[in-house]
Amino acid sequence: MLPIVLAGVLGLCLGSFANVFIYRYPLGLSLSRPGSHCPHCGNAVRWRHNVPVLGWLVLRGRCYDCGERISVQYPLVEAVFGLLAAALVWRFGPAASTWVYLLLFEALMLGAIVDWKTQYLYDVITLPLGLVGLGVSFAFPQLLGGRWQSPLAMLGMLGTMLAMQGLGRWLAGRDALGGGDVKLLTAAAGFLGWPGAWIALLLGSLFGLPLLFLYRRLHGGAWKDPVPFGPALAMGCAVAAWDVLSETPKLAVWLGFGPL
Repeated sequence: MLPIVLAGVLGLCLGSFANVFIYRYPLGLSLSRPGSHCPHCGNAVRWRHNVPVLGWLVLRGRCYDCGERISVQYPLVEAVFGLLAAALVWRFGPAASTWVYLLLFEALMLGAIVDWKTQYLYDVITLPLGLVGLGVSFAFPQLLGGRWQSPLAMLGMLGTMLAMQGLGRWLAGRDALGGGDVKLLTAAAGFLGWPGAWIALLLGSLFGLPLLFLYRRLHGGAWKDPVPFGPALAMGCAVAAWDVLSETPKLAVWLGFGPL
């Protein structure tokens, strides 16, 4: 149980940082200064109230100083990050590959939330993820079927996404895929290899339609207006990565790509 608990604690801490990133980075604010504080009264959050999830529960969702409500987003994001990390280690064990793929899952979660809120996938999320992805098949060749699978899959997916972006621009007269979408799936391809990256793209396209309806339902706007595609791609990548980590991946066979 110890590795599972440690993974959960790590996930909670990453979720706490994710909350800081989600709020501050799109506004161009520093991620480190000032420290955590109430956006209403400006008072610093006491250390005992800054414990992920528990701090919000102790405060009953209100600032200790001014009594203003604290968004439920904060404990929810922390809880989801923590549960996801614990679930990965519980399912796949505390192997080195699990901890590396934990970075992928948490980055996908962060990118999905930020894109949903801002319609931007920032380079500070996708580019470091891509750098890590380049080395995955060299570190764990048994997962992806060869040492060169990561860079080859990333190169192939980059070409595929750029071609889709160009085709969408030609057909619709505007970008159907954002640059962040291209970078996210290219980075994830390093963790997924072939055909995992294709599976992620296919699943992302399938997830995109219900998320489109949900986004329009929540945010309004015309159907032709841009919508974030990053959350759908992140979901597709997460499902494909979970399958890659399994001892007997099944999605590739079920979807007609053949065995990995």
